Amino acid sequence: MGRRWIGIDVAIQAMSVVGDRLRTYFPAIDYDVFGIPRSVDGALYLAENHPFKFEEWAVTRIGGMHSGKYRGDRGIDGIFYFLTGNDRKSRGIISVKGGRNLNPGMIRDLAGTLERERRETRDPDAIAVFICAHEPSRGMLNEARQVGTVQTTTGPFPAMQILTVREIFEGAAIRVPALYDSVAAAAAGRQRGRSTSGFVDPRELARQRAMLFTFDGTGPAAAPARRDADRPMPAQLRMAV
Repeated sequence: MGRRWIGIDVAIQAMSVVGDRLRTYFPAIDYDVFGIPRSVDGALYLAENHPFKFEEWAVTRIGGMHSGKYRGDRGIDGIFYFLTGNDRKSRGIISVKGGRNLNPGMIRDLAGTLERERRETRDPDAIAVFICAHEPSRGMLNEARQVGTVQTTTGPFPAMQILTVREIFEGAAIRVPALYDSVAAAAAGRQRGRSTSGFVDPRELARQRAMLFTFDGTGPAAAPARRDADRPMPAQLRMAV
C-alpha cells in the first residue's frame, strides 16, 4: 500500500515472529530491526545485565521459540522443529547459559532432559542445543559427543550441539537438515489438527516483562558498554545505545 511505518514491541520473541511472517508473505520487503544485539559485545552486555532477555534473544536468534517461562521450565528454555526426512518431523530443545561458570555437569543435565523429552514425546530423533555466552570447556565438548547422533535422510547429525555467542555471530546455526521457522511450524501444527504447534500463545507475549533497553541519557556507566556494540537507530528515531 506504499506506507512507511514503525512497529514497536517489548518482546524479542514477538519481533522474531513478525520477522518470520514478513519474510514468508512479503519476500521482497526491506525492513530493519533496532534494539536487538548485533555483535558479540552487545549480546554479552545483555547476558550480564538482563539474563532473562539474553535467554529469549539467544533462543530466537538461532530460530527457536522461547518457552515463555524463566523458572520452572524443566530445563528447557526454548524449542524448535526440524525435518529428519520426507514427512518426518522432530522437535529440538534449547538450553541457554549466560554466565561464565560453565561445567560438564550442565551438558549431562541437558542430556538427561533430552532423554526425558524423547520418552514423553515418543520422538527418538529429538536433539538438544546448548547455547552459552562464553566458551565451553573441553569436558563439556566431550560430554556432548557422548550423546551420539540422530540419523536423517541427509546423514547423521549431533544429538547434542553446543553453540557460543561468538560462533552464532560468525554464522553457526543448528545443524539439522531443515529448520522450521515460526510460520512453518505453526502450519505444521494445524495440519496435525492441533490448536497450537507447541509455540508460545501470542497472548503470553503480552504477559512477559518489558525488554530492558539502555537509552541515551540514562547514565554514563551504561553508555560505553553499548556505544560500539550495536548499530544505532537512524537519527530520526530515538537513539538506542
